[in-house]
Amino acid sequence: ATSKKDPSPQAQEPGDFVVLLAETPGVDLSDWCNWRGALRHRSGDVVPPEDLIEAECHMEIAAMYHQGRITLRDEPRAPPEQKEVESAVFHLVEAARQDLPEALLALARLCSDEEHADFLPQVKGSQPNTMRALLARAATLGARHAMAALADLVLRDASSSTEELQLACEHLEAFAEDVLEERRAKAAMAEEESEEEEEEEDEEEEEVDQEHNSLHKKNFGWDAHGYDAPSALRRAAELFEGPLAEVPNAASRAAEL
Repeated sequence: ATSKKDPSPQAQEPGDFVVLLAETPGVDLSDWCNWRGALRHRSGDVVPPEDLIEAECHMEIAAMYHQGRITLRDEPRAPPEQKEVESAVFHLVEAARQDLPEALLALARLCSDEEHADFLPQVKGSQPNTMRALLARAATLGARHAMAALADLVLRDASSSTEELQLACEHLEAFAEDVLEERRAKAAMAEEESEEEEEEEDEEEEEVDQEHNSLHKKNFGWDAHGYDAPSALRRAAELFEGPLAEVPNAASRAAEL
């Protein structure tokens, strides 16, 4: 079901407190540590929407705490205090554990040292291995910008191993394929639709799908990787021609890209 957009409350100003992610009650991220074992995303590999209903609810509760739309106090609406922020983190983690892509992206941002003023800015994480593991899981589930962001992190790390560089190439290729597939799908749809149908679709884009949480498809800053499809493929080819030149089939892989 859909309904016209309602004005959404803006995120409240952060208080003068800090919530350390590693010390948040009820939150244990220790099992998110192996980012290298993540599988490359393949087109069509998605979690069925009906399996994400509970995760969507957890994500919306986290958003409501962040925006001050609900509190643990007598005030129905107020800027979040420490308990509300901790509760938001708890629900965010629950959504991430149930493979909601935007929850994985949001939690990865909290685990990074990157700026995240638009979502739970009071939280400090600094857990780089967990951050990469969360991005890798989001990438496997088809979060396009997680693919490119993870590759970018690996390529900016001078200590990255040959195995890690190969994983970066895999994610760059998957990112480019996803972008190009979306373009092909849009082009095919445009050919089939009449001018009147296109106008109706434009009107529908002004509506909010109530089956998803209010942060659905938000990238939480991970889209600032600087890649598009051509540059991602170009960078992967450069790696196969350079530091990965000795891996099997490197020359043919570079030529294909």
